[in-house]
Amino acid sequence: MEKRGKHFSLTGMIAGILAAGIVLSCAGCSSAQDTMGGAPLIESAPVTAQPTEAVGASDEIFEAPLEPVEPGSVIETAAPSRPVETPSAEPAAAAEPSENAAETSQASKGLPSLKDIGPDTVVDTGTWTAYDFRTSTYTGLGLDGTVRPFEMYYGIYAEVNGSRVTYRAYSHLDDVKPVAALIKRTSTGSTTKLDIGTTDTTVNMAKQANDVFTISVKFSNDTVCAVSLYFNDGTAYIVSVTGKTVEYVKEFIFGYRDELNALIDEWGVTPENSIGVTTKDISYPTYATSDGKCRCDTDLWRALAHEIVEDDTLGDTVKLTLLHDWMTENLAYDNYMVYKLNKSRANYNKNWSGIYNMYNTKAGKCADFVNALAIMARELGIPCTSIEDKGHTWNAVYVNGRWYEIDMTGDIHRHVYGEDVTDVSNPDDIVCYDDFMQNTPRNRLDNVESVGQCIYTEKFAKTGKH
Repeated sequence: MEKRGKHFSLTGMIAGILAAGIVLSCAGCSSAQDTMGGAPLIESAPVTAQPTEAVGASDEIFEAPLEPVEPGSVIETAAPSRPVETPSAEPAAAAEPSENAAETSQASKGLPSLKDIGPDTVVDTGTWTAYDFRTSTYTGLGLDGTVRPFEMYYGIYAEVNGSRVTYRAYSHLDDVKPVAALIKRTSTGSTTKLDIGTTDTTVNMAKQANDVFTISVKFSNDTVCAVSLYFNDGTAYIVSVTGKTVEYVKEFIFGYRDELNALIDEWGVTPENSIGVTTKDISYPTYATSDGKCRCDTDLWRALAHEIVEDDTLGDTVKLTLLHDWMTENLAYDNYMVYKLNKSRANYNKNWSGIYNMYNTKAGKCADFVNALAIMARELGIPCTSIEDKGHTWNAVYVNGRWYEIDMTGDIHRHVYGEDVTDVSNPDDIVCYDDFMQNTPRNRLDNVESVGQCIYTEKFAKTGKH
């Protein structure tokens, strides 16, 4: 099982996916596969994607010109509808262009004014539910088009300052480039083409009505990435949107975040105590002995982290994406060890020289994945810990000022069912982000038995106690 070479070159499998513009799908994965004519709503994470559009003739424009705009570039589309059971509000009527449009009350032409906007604000716009009001964001796409609200292989960065919105399309992949951009008013469906935004590009929305807008960028592999904006009384906010209800957001998104944070706090886990990466902090898979009979692989995984992530200037979420994708491409779940041997291959063979360690075999179970990811993430300066419930363990990483979960066991679809670790099923099923930094529950937290304590340490290796 070869390691991927230079990660930002489209070689082998990646070339087959991206250069051809093909988007793989996997059970439960969200995809932003579509033309600039539309991209599906991403339900699985707090991301933004533009509703479906039908390009047609134009006789509708925004209430006042955006800056910059291209003459004759405005098109009219059908207003989107919320894909949930609850009825949507009627879309706001398009305002007729007039000389005094800028003087007309914004609130009377769009959504009502919002007061006291804060981190807990959730709004039913009649089309989407908007939440996570903030002033800057990355939106990124994985190798299969999965969208997440942070920097990945390519996507959009945006920030707001009053009525001004600055955006930039980015790509860390050699053969994926932005090719078109537009802004859309969600309630009416009216759109305006924008500069592609390969450098910082600013749009002034000062004369727009209160509404939800999306800035979308189409890339050369036919995927679309978007950032949603909530414009309120002259001030723009970046928001996440979903077709789910306000109650859903409060319970399953905000509620789960609170539950996760409370659990981590309860166990005394902090970013500061989740960064140690010496063999005293993580002795994996066991503590090395002076006679050389037992090999500790901690330093080997530390070195591997720098082979996978060659560019140390990349953002933390890009680094995690690369680590995640290397693990799904190169590792396999060892069903034979778990269900047949019921013990590690090293213990079964009474050989702790390292030849049966996951570093060599590329096959392991959930605890192995947890320790390998924790070592590599910490080596790259990203706080990472473990969460363990009854019979399962996964990671939590601290990026962008909050904890996210990564469950590599759920995303590694390759399996070993026999004694031969090179006989791997599903060898080509290597791209899946189901359990990668999701924002809604993937694991039950009420069964958690420990946080930060199932990582093997020197003390645990010697005494069996943390």
